[in-house]
Amino acid sequence: RRYRSWEDVDAPRSKAAPVEMRLYLQFHRENMADHLGWMADLIDRLDGTHEQRSHGGSYPGPHHETVSPQIDSWGLSHHSSNRLTTDEPYSIACEAYGFQWCRAMGRNNRWWNEEIYGSFVGGLHPTEKKTLGQESALYIWLTLIEGGAGAMFWQYRPEYMTYEAPGLNIAALDGEPTERFDAATATIAQIDRIANHLPLAIPRADVAIAYSGPSDDAFDFNDQGVQFIQHHRALYRTLWAQSVAMDLVTPAMGWSEYSLVYLPHFAVLDEVALARLRGLLQASDGPHLVADGYFGTFAGKGHWSFKPPEGLSDLIDCRIADFDVIADFDVGAGKNVVQMECGTFTLPAGTTYSILEAQGDTAPIATIGDEVVGVRSADGRFTWYGFALSATASSQVTGQPGAPAPAGLVHDEVATALLATAGVESWFTLTGARIVAFRRHSRQGGSLIFALNVERHPARTRVQPRWPIGSARNLLGEQNLALCDGAFELTLGFGEAAVIHCVDI
Repeated sequence: RRYRSWEDVDAPRSKAAPVEMRLYLQFHRENMADHLGWMADLIDRLDGTHEQRSHGGSYPGPHHETVSPQIDSWGLSHHSSNRLTTDEPYSIACEAYGFQWCRAMGRNNRWWNEEIYGSFVGGLHPTEKKTLGQESALYIWLTLIEGGAGAMFWQYRPEYMTYEAPGLNIAALDGEPTERFDAATATIAQIDRIANHLPLAIPRADVAIAYSGPSDDAFDFNDQGVQFIQHHRALYRTLWAQSVAMDLVTPAMGWSEYSLVYLPHFAVLDEVALARLRGLLQASDGPHLVADGYFGTFAGKGHWSFKPPEGLSDLIDCRIADFDVIADFDVGAGKNVVQMECGTFTLPAGTTYSILEAQGDTAPIATIGDEVVGVRSADGRFTWYGFALSATASSQVTGQPGAPAPAGLVHDEVATALLATAGVESWFTLTGARIVAFRRHSRQGGSLIFALNVERHPARTRVQPRWPIGSARNLLGEQNLALCDGAFELTLGFGEAAVIHCVDI
């Protein structure tokens, strides 16, 4: 279109006009950032002392990276129930994912947990279980583990007149403490006991999961916004339960120091994403890139690519030959099986996939029937799956209240194989009952190991860090731990945390 004046320009009235809608949203987001920056500057001139915080979101949003630099710290609110009261307690990773995103977005990585919902039973028509004390405690610990500056509960006393009544509270209707209040009080006291080790520092992970805001928009324009986030979070949920350290990144951030960068549904390749990808693909070394789903199928302006992968066809010896979808008929006929290097996996009806045509030295590595749906470059540094890896497993815990179930997950075996191609492992060898472990750096020097038990039985686990340690002290138990071949043993009850200070050698 050609316009003679601003009066000729109408806002797009439908997401079905993706190019115009993207420009319209870009205008709103930049305007939002400008307005927030103006308010922050005004407050700084009037006050200049107190921190200013902004309420972001519990999962990535396309506007976050534009808006977050304008304010001192980023933050979120989140539900706190239906995690440890399900048969998928490791779904608590959904909130840890949101915490990591806030850390990635916060100015100088500063973020607050603005609202841990006290509970969310929901009046006369409950939709969620009440929050357990163990859940309240673990969210405080996870806030600390992910570098949060602080955490707040929403709220102390319950609502009495709104749809949120009686919920979102850590005190009962009569003001007396609940188990959530008692658990929060006890956890705060425990953190006070390790205060001389804080603030902690978070080492860079070996694995990064990249987020594409323009791709998120493209999915949202097609009423698939919720599914996009579920796909994006799928590998995180799987690796979190395996105690694998991860970072969340965007194309505007540096990727070169990672061993593996995963690109879930990087569909829209704008100038920033193309510059990042071309630089890495042309480098003599760098991270192993793994792309899946609708990779490179859209140009930066928002229209479908004329030659996918958009802007990379001169560097990637593979083209998209066609598209298809797993139908109910395919499921009934057993034609919904993908053959991968690590095994075979059934895909649910509705799984879309790109049919890939490997060229040059690029090798096929995954097929559905006779059709190639996965390839790897000759140097082994670029892997492309034409389907979403989150189709290889599923969860009934969606991670977003009200979202349709099931939600996709990356199968454990697929996730392990991805790590192996890049030579990545967890920072720990864990033997015995499953726990989740994290490595952080202490202000006193050495490492802090945080260990959490989310399962409903005591966990007795042998923990062996993959770096050499000279001693280990249980800070909450106030005792030194015996080392055997560089490993120590822990016993944790349901919902309990341990903090171990290690002298690194």
